[in-house]
Amino acid sequence: MYVIWLMASIVFLGLAGYARAAHRPVRFWNVTKDIQVRDIHKYNRAVARMWTVFAAVFAVIGLPLLFAGQNSAWAVIPILGGMASAIALMVIYTGIEKKYRIF
Repeated sequence: MYVIWLMASIVFLGLAGYARAAHRPVRFWNVTKDIQVRDIHKYNRAVARMWTVFAAVFAVIGLPLLFAGQNSAWAVIPILGGMASAIALMVIYTGIEKKYRIF
């Protein structure tokens, strides 16, 4: 089960690599229209850093799946931790967008 969790974390690392290499502002909330930012390079680096930290936290939160047996109460930690980290990801991105976006 942890292998699947770790593969999801690797996908988030791939998003970080894409954000770091992008020449246009990467999108988070919408996929249809571009956002206008002051400094594209700094904005993309901040988003890439956000995805990298999220991937690391996501991988660590899933560690109880590696050691816990089937039907273990430890499975609650990855579920609640995944939800909390996803909410934190949204809050952090809102701060990044507020810092770099041109209104």
